[in-house]
Parts: sequence; structure tokens; C-alpha cells
Amino acid sequence: GTGAPQIHDESDSPGIYDASRNVSNHIEGATVQDIEEALGRADHVFEQTFHTQQMQHCPVEPHIAIGWLDGDDRLVLRSSTQVPFHTRRMLAPLLGLSVKQIRVIKPRIGGGFGAKQEMLIEDIVGHLVLATRRPVRLELTREEEFVSSRTRHAQT
Repeated sequence: GTGAPQIHDESDSPGIYDASRNVSNHIEGATVQDIEEALGRADHVFEQTFHTQQMQHCPVEPHIAIGWLDGDDRLVLRSSTQVPFHTRRMLAPLLGLSVKQIRVIKPRIGGGFGAKQEMLIEDIVGHLVLATRRPVRLELTREEEFVSSRTRHAQT
């Protein structure tokens, strides 16, 4: 047979350009080859230099990591990281473990905005878990976020 009958024949993702390829939108537009010529045709051209200062990302959830050893003596870290596999690769040589001896769990996080794309506290938690063989939790306060975490650099 042909399998189960189709119940809903409407699109699963109305308004999504190509859901099967995870492409939400497609924009057709002209590519500007000659910038000066395009600016010459513009009704208005504004030229200005803009400066932004260094900024703290300020996600709702600060950096936090909880670590423990599981039943197979594997280091498990539950972290607010945006890069769990990168963190695991970086931790392994620091702690003298293979990547197979480390598991990094990244639950849904309360924002990151790029501030959690590096390992910041996971190495500290990993070292403490291995040294004490006990669970460890480290959560930065808001003040510690401003003093100790990554920021977006100033731009001109």
C-alpha cells in the first residue's frame, strides 16, 4: 500500500520560503557593481562616521556551569555555553582527559548574544570536580559578568 492516508494537505510551514532546506526567507535583488555610480543616482546620500563604545551583552541568564562525575567516571558539565563541542575539545587537553571522557550539556539558555561562544568558566568547574570528586556549581553574578566576561569591542 501507499501508507497512511494524508489528513492535512496544507503546507506545514506557511510563510517559510523552503522549510525542507531550513531557509526561512529569500530576497531577490540587484547586486551593485559600481558603488560610486549607484550613489550618484541616489536621491540622498548621507556620509557620517559613527562610533560605538565597548558593550556588555547582558543576557538574562549569566554564565553558569554545573559539573559532576557520572557513574562511568565521566566528567559531565551542564553549561550556559553556546559552543558545547568546542568547549569539550578545549577542556580535554586542559584536564588531561580524552573528549570521550567529557560530556557537555547545553540546555536552552537565557540569551548569549555571542558572549557565550568561548569557554569562560567550564574549565574552572572541570578542575574543581576532578580535584574534589564532588559536584560543583559556579554562577557569575551580574557584577562578575561586567568585570569578568566577554564584551563586544568598540567600533568606528
